Amino acid sequence: MSARRVRIVVVTVAALGALGFLSGCSAPAPASTPTRSPVATSTTATPVAEAAPTVRVPATCDQLVPADAVTGAFRIAVQPVEFEASRVPAAYADARAGVLTCAWSSVPADRIASDRALYGWVTVVPGATRADVDVELGGSMFGGSVPVAGLSETVESCSESGYQWCGFVSYPGNYAVIGGVWDYGDPTYESQSKTIAALATSSVPVVRALAAPAPLWQPQGVTLKGAADCDAMLTGDQIQNATGLTGVHVVKSDDGENALSTLRTNARVGSYSCTWTADQQAGIGASVLPGGAGYAMSSRPADAVDVSGLGDSAFRSGNTLDVIAAGGWVQVTFTGASADPDVLVQLAKHELANVGYPG
Repeated sequence: MSARRVRIVVVTVAALGALGFLSGCSAPAPASTPTRSPVATSTTATPVAEAAPTVRVPATCDQLVPADAVTGAFRIAVQPVEFEASRVPAAYADARAGVLTCAWSSVPADRIASDRALYGWVTVVPGATRADVDVELGGSMFGGSVPVAGLSETVESCSESGYQWCGFVSYPGNYAVIGGVWDYGDPTYESQSKTIAALATSSVPVVRALAAPAPLWQPQGVTLKGAADCDAMLTGDQIQNATGLTGVHVVKSDDGENALSTLRTNARVGSYSCTWTADQQAGIGASVLPGGAGYAMSSRPADAVDVSGLGDSAFRSGNTLDVIAAGGWVQVTFTGASADPDVLVQLAKHELANVGYPG
């Protein structure tokens, strides 16, 4: 199973929208135009920033893709589903940025990886730019895209093998829209093409008419500066000095098909995530989310124990150490035969200093 496919079936709702496309297939326009509820389209009022992170898309899932459109879109019956983000700060970047994701599945959320499951989604990203969309389109997994019939600035693509996956991306301005469908049953070109056409032609015109998004929420007072690459959280030398490991090198960073957010949302909120390995087969992870303290606390594991002397507060669960600092969330992990809780503390201190914690 590819890294991207794993993200789709088991990681986050927000991350699920951040798919590249594999190879081209066109989709016919749906047979009818679904009815929908009114959405906010006025641009005269100045958007007001919220007191805490909230969805910044002034529409609901029912408005983007009404129930009758959903009913006619998929090869088999589906129901709306919701997912919890994985416990990694960067996996909450979309939520922190006010992204809206709507998802539907033929099975409950915890069974999406079932061989016969069908799963579809639409994600709307406020504040995304044409450059963000172009990066997605230029990714290594994108190829052979074709325009979606009847929609400007919108393209689609399908996997070459069995049409198991198809997706689309659009830039109607102020927002970007990305969506797709995985079908682990018996998809055909016709069934997948029909689904993509229905999702795109229903959601994109609605998003095009939306008022501008509210300002991106920012925490008050002193905040973390976050990170935009692995060295900005932990350098190889810092990891080697703290752990005694040799041959430390990055094996996964928060970019491209491994990104935990959609259309470079991580860059807009200062979040990032990286994984390193070493000669000793150990694993080291680090992640940061400025303004993410609330997500850290709300997802605190039941077996977590408090750790003193780090940030504003900290707690450890197994091989993971979470730190609340300046309203942000910093996390380090350390796995392997040489893993030691004290090493987690040393790694966390390095990351805190690197991402701008003044304490």
